[in-house]
Amino acid sequence: MPSPTPQKTASSRPTLRDIARDAGVAVTTASVVVRGDLSVVIRPETRQRILDAAQRLGYRRNLAASSLRSGKSNFIGLLVQALDVPMTLLKLREIDHAILARGYRALLRNTDGDPELEAQYLHEFADHLVAGLVLIQGGSAATSAGLVPLQERGVPILTLEPLPGGEVDCITVDRRFGAALAIRHLLELGHRRFVFLHGDLRTDLVRQRLAGYRETLTAGGIPVKHQLLWPADGQGFADGYRAASALLANGCQATAWFCNNDEVAIGAMRAIQEAGRRIPQDLSVVGFDDIPVAAYAPVPLTTIAQPVSDIAAATTERLFARISGKAVAGQPLMRRLEPRLMVRSSTGMAPVPDYIRHQTEAF
Repeated sequence: MPSPTPQKTASSRPTLRDIARDAGVAVTTASVVVRGDLSVVIRPETRQRILDAAQRLGYRRNLAASSLRSGKSNFIGLLVQALDVPMTLLKLREIDHAILARGYRALLRNTDGDPELEAQYLHEFADHLVAGLVLIQGGSAATSAGLVPLQERGVPILTLEPLPGGEVDCITVDRRFGAALAIRHLLELGHRRFVFLHGDLRTDLVRQRLAGYRETLTAGGIPVKHQLLWPADGQGFADGYRAASALLANGCQATAWFCNNDEVAIGAMRAIQEAGRRIPQDLSVVGFDDIPVAAYAPVPLTTIAQPVSDIAAATTERLFARISGKAVAGQPLMRRLEPRLMVRSSTGMAPVPDYIRHQTEAF
């Protein structure tokens, strides 16, 4: 009669030495593979043999003990203020993939805009001894204050939006340049009356768009009275719809609409069509971001595409240069990557004014 299988205890858990013996490799080689370090060159068949041995023996890495020994973990903290923003999700996915490719893991926390929750998560990141931190949507002066414990421990911190009072690296998008691209495109189509459906003008990312909008129109000879600003109270489809409905009800004569993001633009296009106006024959609309739905809207949206892959690559390159010590401490990096114009069906030649059309028809 076979003897019963002994119950595993903490002392009988497999170790790195067990894995190395089973796979026929050195303990240091086994350690490199099980901690997911891809910076060390190991033959694929050897790496797979070690992983198979770890799975067969039921090895589980003690992350807490590893962190205490080394003073850091292989986790990178990712902090967001809202997960319901399509562009945020696109950036998160790309950055997560880039982190994994470096042999690290992402530790994601979403604050939902709650300052107390943000402070709690920042403490949590410090307690987990994260190797680095990325602020996906920037933050406030309170965020900067909450980063101090991490900075005191030497944790590299990078933000994707300028952080008020924060002495941290920033990899972001040149929104002023993006707005200028949009407006130049509309000017080339002959438009002379413009409106900007904007977000919160207290934020840097909206102020940058506004600067590009106004500077380009002024350089193009468009008087200020034809550079209308109109607020969209939020950043979603419904906000764009409500803002556009109110704008049209106020008798807006603009033929070129520049919107703060694609969701606002798509919501605005619905209101425009419901009002009996045609896109782009009567009105041209440009968004910002190039979220996936933009190309598949009822009228495919012309927009300014954020370079998401480039942002993820630049972010991880800078962050891991800080982690490895290749980027020495000093003046924080501010880098703005240039977006690009994606022309689709929502923009067209400016409509001919009635008085000119009537004069032409008379001949």
